[in-house]
Amino acid sequence: MDFAIRSPHKRLLVDVFVDHKSTWRRNGEMGLKHGALNHFSRGRLDDVLVLDLVAPRFYLVDGRAAVGAATFTNAAIGGTETVQIALGFHLTLKAMTAELAATLRKSPNKTGGSMTGRNRSEGWTHAKLTGHALEQQIAETLESNAALSSALHLDCFGLPETSVAHVAAGGIGASHGRCVLGGVTPPKTDLVVRWRTGRTARISLKMSAGGQVWLVTPERFIAGFEAQFGVRVPDAVRTGIRFFIGPLSSKEMRDALGGNLPLGPMRSKDGKSQELHQERFVAETLAAIIPNEWNATLAWMRQELPRIAELCFSRGLCADPDAQAEFVWYYIRNEASGEVLESRVIPLASIVAAISKMPLNARAAAGPRNGGSTVTLPFGFLQMHRPAGGNQVQFHHGISAIKATLGL
Repeated sequence: MDFAIRSPHKRLLVDVFVDHKSTWRRNGEMGLKHGALNHFSRGRLDDVLVLDLVAPRFYLVDGRAAVGAATFTNAAIGGTETVQIALGFHLTLKAMTAELAATLRKSPNKTGGSMTGRNRSEGWTHAKLTGHALEQQIAETLESNAALSSALHLDCFGLPETSVAHVAAGGIGASHGRCVLGGVTPPKTDLVVRWRTGRTARISLKMSAGGQVWLVTPERFIAGFEAQFGVRVPDAVRTGIRFFIGPLSSKEMRDALGGNLPLGPMRSKDGKSQELHQERFVAETLAAIIPNEWNATLAWMRQELPRIAELCFSRGLCADPDAQAEFVWYYIRNEASGEVLESRVIPLASIVAAISKMPLNARAAAGPRNGGSTVTLPFGFLQMHRPAGGNQVQFHHGISAIKATLGL
C-alpha cells in the first residue's frame, strides 16, 4: 500500500503503479502479482492507481475483479506468476480524484481495515459505472458535434450525412430486453445512433485496445449458443468445455487423472497444482486425459467460431434484434488532452466474414502459456475466469488481433 485516503471514520488503501513506456496502455491490460492479489483478498488494499507517464493518463483499477482469475508465468518480469486485468477507461486527474472521493463517501466502515466494502461483483460495477459515464459523454458529443456525427455515419454506411444524430446510450441505465433463455438480459449495444436519413447504427463501444467482451457461465454459453442458432452442442464438446472451464469436483478431477498429476504449472505460492486450485484442466492435461473430447472441442470451436464471434460481439443472450450490436467502435482517446488516439468503426459482419474465410486450423488453438490455459482466437482469446459465483467463460477482444484478421 502506497498511500491511504482518510475521512474521520473511513480509509481507502491504494497502491500506485507507474508505466514508463506505455506498455500497459498498448496492451490494454496490466499484470497483477500474487502479493497485490493477496492484499485485495485480505482487505489490505482497495484500489490500484496506474499512472502512464508517456500519455500521461490515469487508470483506476479495482484489482479484486482479478482475484481468482487464471494466472500465467510472465516471462517479461522474470517468470513471475501474474493475473492480467483490463485497464478499462483512462481518466483525467480530476476524474480520478472524483472517483476516489466518491468511493470513500460510499464506504461507511468504522472498524478499520479495508474501507470500500466492495466485493468483486461490486468492483466490476464500479469500473463499469466509470465507463458508462464516458459513454454518455460521447453520446452528448455526437448530438452536438456535426463533424463527429457525420464521420460516424460515413464510417458505418459509407455515405456522408450533415444532420446531427440522436443518440441513446446503453449500459447500466439501459432497459433490459428479452433473454433467449427466459427472463431478461442487458443489451449488447452501448450506443444506438439514429440520423434523419432513417439509418440507425447499433454500436458496441470499446474505449480501450483490449479487454473483456463477454463473460458467461459455461452452462449459459452452451444453452445460449443452442437457442440463438437452433443447433445442439455435441456431448463431447460439452465435456471438453466443462473440463476446461470447470468447476470440477475433487472426485471428478481424481477420476479423470487416474492417479497421475496434472501437466500444467505449479503455483509459486505453495508449490501446488494450479489446475487443482482452479478446479479445471488446461489444454496439455486435457489432451492427455480426454483426448477425444478435447480434440472434438477444438474442432467445434474452429467450425463454429463465426457464430461464437457473433455471440460475443453482437448477440450475447439477447432475443431482440434491437438489443444486438451491428458495429464495434474503437474510440480510444487521451482524457488529459482530449486527443483521439484511435477511432475505428468495424462492422461486426466483416469480422464474422473474415473468420469464415480463414482455414479451420487457423481459427482456434491452445494458448502458449501455462500448458494452454487459454484458447487463442482471431479476435482475442478465451479463458477461464473466477469472479464471485464460480468459474466462467471469459472472452477477450483485442484491436490488434482484429486488425490482423481483417488485414488492416
